[in-house]
Amino acid sequence: MSTVIVEELGPRGLRRARIATVLSLVALAAFVGWLLWRLAAQGQFEGRLWAQFVDFESQWPQFLLSGLWGTVRAAVGAMVIAAVLGLFLALGRLSPTTPVRVVCGVVIDVFRGPPVLLMIFFAYYALPQILPSGLAGAISREPLYALVIGLAAYNTAVLAEIYRAGILSLDRGQSEAAYSVGMTRGLAMRQVILPQALRRMIPAIVAQLATLTKDTALGYIITVSDDLMGRGRRTVQGSPINDLQTWFVVAVIYFILVWALTRLARRLEVQQRQKLGAGAMAVTGEAELDMLEEGAAEASRAEG
Repeated sequence: MSTVIVEELGPRGLRRARIATVLSLVALAAFVGWLLWRLAAQGQFEGRLWAQFVDFESQWPQFLLSGLWGTVRAAVGAMVIAAVLGLFLALGRLSPTTPVRVVCGVVIDVFRGPPVLLMIFFAYYALPQILPSGLAGAISREPLYALVIGLAAYNTAVLAEIYRAGILSLDRGQSEAAYSVGMTRGLAMRQVILPQALRRMIPAIVAQLATLTKDTALGYIITVSDDLMGRGRRTVQGSPINDLQTWFVVAVIYFILVWALTRLARRLEVQQRQKLGAGAMAVTGEAELDMLEEGAAEASRAEG
């Protein structure tokens, strides 16, 4: 694995960076000021347009909190399903049995290749044509199920690669030590490798949950009614004069959710790196797989 060395800026470079930063901030402030002026000129800050969003007795329980609960249910449900299925796919991808390894690799590529929106479309439009009438009727009546299935299918492939990265990031001495005391491959994986790998994968899993939470907004396309986007659509249909205010509030709630999860992932990553030390690697995403596999291949060639 190579290390990239970045040369520090000299006095002239620092001065240019400061000037560029100041100019960027001035341009951003000017744009925000112009935007607020245009909105004020069109009366978008009038109290009557925002009144329902400060109604904590009826509007918040019926619209915001219920929609937030629907979004959380969809995100957590899809994440739990993806976490379980992704673990099995990752173990299959690392299996010494070639057919199992190939099949799991194909499944991961098939699920990860299409855009997540197409996975949701497939779950909503195609699954009812395949499944028994009872399950098909449930998906047709409650599009939230299709949203969860589509998100779970896509994120299963992503989490499988994250799991694999976590396992590959461990030193080979861990498994060799387990084998030397008589452990089978399965026992070593369960008792030695996975517990350590899972700890390294926590930041990446939380970061993926943040991405998945944003993707729940795609349920709007299949008319999911119980999440934030669905509640926002109902509000706009009932009171179209404040559509801008409605979507602004929805965007703020999404921002808070994703920001909190992202901050948590970064904090966990810092803690992981401090515990593992500067020479070790905390798994922060599937992009590290190429680097990890390259290092493993180089180690194998060196031993050979």
